Amino acid sequence: MAWLSTASFNPFSSLVGPYVAASPLSPSASPDWVLLDKTARISAFRNATTAVCDTGEGQAVEATFWLIDPPGVSYLSVHCPGHGEDDFSGEPVLVCAEAAFVLFRVSLSVPRRGQEDSTYHFIYAARGAAGKPSLHFLSPPPDPDAQLGLLPCDGDHYAVAFLDRKWTARDQAWQLHAYVFSTKTQAWRKKPAASSEPGRPLMRTSKQITVGATSLGWVDISHGITLLCDVLDECPVIKYIPFPAPLPSKALVPAECLRDAPFPVPLPSKALVPAECLRDVSCCDDLIKFVQVDFDEPGCRMKGKHHMDQEDLWEQLAHLHQSRCR
Repeated sequence: MAWLSTASFNPFSSLVGPYVAASPLSPSASPDWVLLDKTARISAFRNATTAVCDTGEGQAVEATFWLIDPPGVSYLSVHCPGHGEDDFSGEPVLVCAEAAFVLFRVSLSVPRRGQEDSTYHFIYAARGAAGKPSLHFLSPPPDPDAQLGLLPCDGDHYAVAFLDRKWTARDQAWQLHAYVFSTKTQAWRKKPAASSEPGRPLMRTSKQITVGATSLGWVDISHGITLLCDVLDECPVIKYIPFPAPLPSKALVPAECLRDAPFPVPLPSKALVPAECLRDVSCCDDLIKFVQVDFDEPGCRMKGKHHMDQEDLWEQLAHLHQSRCR
């Protein structure tokens, strides 16, 4: 069953990139899962997936998905009636996606409450209460720069959360809090969070994952996972899951392995690629899966423990710019 309902996809529209066009989706097909480009388009085109809502200031926002079978890349497009591309502070960005929900961010170069621009977060639900897609404005998080995670809950409900750590001079200790927004309360709540390692700093986040039905993980692809257990409890618990030996932020890969990659890369004798190209993490039910790609070629920084053909390698490299949604 598709996580997004059947949509009319126009393979000849201006939204279709070169990799999507290579794998056309028939009008009657509906993919079981899709690869989503993390960067959305700005466009007024609409189709059966289009959902509409407005911001707290009354600005209308439209979100539309352009779906295609993998390995083609599907897109989100966003339209704000009354605003052109020059009114956006960059392209909209997909923050994370889980099950039938997608959390994305839109920034407009329009002053808002003394700020230079206006940043909004939205949740797209592929299956709304009436069976149609719906779009929901997310009440602004207390920290506008927070790294948000998305947790599907019962039925059409979901929670959005982020972690915060502050040093208190009075207690001479770090205080950890979880901020949680729930569709059942329609409000943000600040909760004290217990930690298995109270003095440990929060890691840099490259992606978010759900772990089981009640927990969220913020992944530092080089070091490990910061896990917020039982998100909806009154006092959730933070745990840390380290990865095998830390991987450098960039690693050398033989250029011949990248020559036919489906996106532009430099082609010296060796190419530096980010760690996200060589590692990935996912969670199925309660099992966290960690994958790392190593190479046997002489001169590579990582000596081979695993062997992957080029097709498998392209799938790993594409994760740098794409998010897999089920």
